[in-house]
Amino acid sequence: MSQSVKIDECMKCEHHVEYRDGFVMCAFFKRPEQRMTQTINYVVYLINCPKKENGKISA
Repeated sequence: MSQSVKIDECMKCEHHVEYRDGFVMCAFFKRPEQRMTQTINYVVYLINCPKKENGKISA
């Protein structure tokens, strides 16, 4: 899960559009697209965050 982020961190991002059970709408590429989430031990993660690159958040 190197490119995953917790949903709380995702919701603070300026590209975050909406969170629903099971997915997030993200406008990182200047248009809304659906990204999947995964729950592990009651913590929700966004899978393959487009903002995250090489294990850290890029500007």
